[in-house]
Amino acid sequence: MSIVVTGATGHLGRHVVEQLLEKVPAEQITAVVRDEAKAADFAARGVQLAVADYNAPETFGSLFASGDKVLLISGNEFDKGRPAQHQVVIDAAKAAGVALLAYTSAPGSL
Repeated sequence: MSIVVTGATGHLGRHVVEQLLEKVPAEQITAVVRDEAKAADFAARGVQLAVADYNAPETFGSLFASGDKVLLISGNEFDKGRPAQHQVVIDAAKAAGVALLAYTSAPGSL
């Protein structure tokens, strides 16, 4: 089981991962990122990294595992169809049978 944070190198995602590192072992955290280089500091501390992109559904295909707890941080690409991007994550989480899916919304999200 992992606590999975999407958008982990963004402002909120980075803050969430930092807070989790104060409470749970790094091995229990998976940071979902588009660019591994931006999360090198997390990897150095033992956080698992997963490369995925809201605009590439296939990258979420096997990212989640049964029992994972997932925090879907709302994307900020307003011009790329945020609801559809988020649906990619929701569908992958449902297919994997995650234990919990939490979502951070944003103004005008739908």
